[in-house]
Amino acid sequence: MSSASMMKPGLEPVIIHDKEDVEKVLLQMWPENRIPAHEFHEMLTPNDISILKAYTGCGRTYYSINEIAEIIWTRSNYENSEPGFSKN
Repeated sequence: MSSASMMKPGLEPVIIHDKEDVEKVLLQMWPENRIPAHEFHEMLTPNDISILKAYTGCGRTYYSINEIAEIIWTRSNYENSEPGFSKN
């Protein structure tokens, strides 16, 4: 079963080649160039929130697009993803 067939209806895959692609996606979601912490936390599991806070510190109201893109890129497996979704 492909990754795309396991997605929720109405969603489509996004091709990510580098950190800049992650930033572009985040900017589409938050065009004001900052991410409200409470909104972002609603999308994460409690474990993900703990990891995020370990990188960014506690008590944040907003995250910058750049810092979240950096965390997503460096902690992801985009570079090792299935054929057709890799950097090459």
